[in-house]
Amino acid sequence: METEVNTLMWMIACLANNPGVQEEAFKELDELFGRNKPMPKDEMDLPYISAIINETLRYRPPSAFGFPHVAKEDDEYNGYNIPKGTPILLNLFAINHNERRFIAPDKFRPSRFMREYSTGSKRSSLYGILKNNSPSLNNDSVPMHMSFGAGRRYCIGQHLAQKQLFLAIAYILWAFEIKPGADENGETPLEINLNGGNLTLTSFSPHPYNVKFILRKDISILFQ
Repeated sequence: METEVNTLMWMIACLANNPGVQEEAFKELDELFGRNKPMPKDEMDLPYISAIINETLRYRPPSAFGFPHVAKEDDEYNGYNIPKGTPILLNLFAINHNERRFIAPDKFRPSRFMREYSTGSKRSSLYGILKNNSPSLNNDSVPMHMSFGAGRRYCIGQHLAQKQLFLAIAYILWAFEIKPGADENGETPLEINLNGGNLTLTSFSPHPYNVKFILRKDISILFQ
């Protein structure tokens, strides 16, 4: 659950810093559901919500290095000798911020994970992308982000995690607007500082921050 919680914490902070992204999500949710909350079966009908999740995983992967692999035999890469048995870490953060794979990788842009996306137009479905195990928009054989790892150590809980993240963020954005909260000095920053974080070999989480949730709908509907 740690990586899933980390992702949700990064996502809430990113949304607080990007009101325009929230507005697009509100349009999608309100257009389809209004006063009815989204359900698990609605994931394919909410491509922008799914894009927010994928962009968060790319922008701030919950584990910057993933789980270690081990070289099965002696190898060489770019002049470096890699003896058999050497532990190898995937630099997921660097891969996800590679300018050859992503335009403006330091920008939080969920629309990069949508086909034929344009503000105000009919949103194209992410059904094919999600169905095919999240392939790249440019190359269907390459994952569009590496936050679930690679090879035989690829995270087997990917689909469960994505379902749970979808429900969490779809519910939150259906009911609330997220804004930066006041700090310990009582001042409200324009943005939450997302530079750096708490980093270990298996976990990457944001530094503590404050946000405020502003009701968009009658919260009592959630408990009917």
